[in-house]
Amino acid sequence: MSLIESGHSLLPIGLCSLLQCIATGCVYDYSTCGDIIPDGTTVSVSFDFPSSLPVPEGMATLFYPTEGDADYSRYDFRPSGGTVEINPGSYLTAAFNNDTESILFRGFSSLSSLKAYTREGKVTDGLSASYSGAMPPLGRVADIPVVIQPDMLMCVAPSAPADIAPDVNTRIRFSPAQAVATYSITIDDITNLSSVREGCVSLSGLCGDYMIGLSRKGDSVVTIPGSLKSDTGSSMAGKMLTFGYAPASASCLLRVYLWLRDGEKRVYEFEVKEQIMQAPDPLNVSIRARGIALPEIDTPDNPDAPDSSLGVNVDNWETIDIELST
Repeated sequence: MSLIESGHSLLPIGLCSLLQCIATGCVYDYSTCGDIIPDGTTVSVSFDFPSSLPVPEGMATLFYPTEGDADYSRYDFRPSGGTVEINPGSYLTAAFNNDTESILFRGFSSLSSLKAYTREGKVTDGLSASYSGAMPPLGRVADIPVVIQPDMLMCVAPSAPADIAPDVNTRIRFSPAQAVATYSITIDDITNLSSVREGCVSLSGLCGDYMIGLSRKGDSVVTIPGSLKSDTGSSMAGKMLTFGYAPASASCLLRVYLWLRDGEKRVYEFEVKEQIMQAPDPLNVSIRARGIALPEIDTPDNPDAPDSSLGVNVDNWETIDIELST
């Protein structure tokens, strides 16, 4: 949400956040490319960040005129805010943190098309080292695109126009809201966990984009890869960032990829949509699966041995579907 104060009145105007650039108060005006606005009104911009998240390195703000054919203007600020010269008029505004690395943006022509998304990836992107071996079979999720995880995104989308009058001190305060969820994944009851050399996960049925100007998830359905590390003697755990589950998806399939020390490779599948849907906080979701039985492997882990290398050129992946009890 954001507030605009003109004179002594305070009006609510918006909610959402996004992008890249920086300087002192206002960093850069993408629309005018630094041109001076002789009849502009000085607008003070500030930000009220949620206490639950780290303060970003900077914020991008977008001003869309509600009348005429003028293009939008973009101004980037440090988290402390600053001032900018803006032509008087009525604007719909949006904002987002501009310090992301994995997030891409498109659709700037209008607030209804403005979205955040990520590039294509591989289900093995969660591994600690690069992988050049045979890719795991995708099975029933083969038709779903794989994309990398987003960064944390905070947004402000418009709820009402901001009226900027000439020769009137105007202050706008943006209150960014969290748009990216954290999914914590734990796999319990793994027998012979010491037989695992490396592991990672992927989760299908997730949303692949976020509509910043509309303050909602997009319509795309994707698979997102994530890391997985030994947590205790019989469990593995990891976290991933995501725009959340995709409402259009009938399934959220968790796939656990394990490389064993004898060269064997296994994929374990768990349906977890019910857990995601029933999570008390959709921005902080805990997913738990259990019941992976592995063979006891006495062969020492020898990185130089062909059968223990992650890059082994053998595609003998075994897929195992485990139904979770409710």
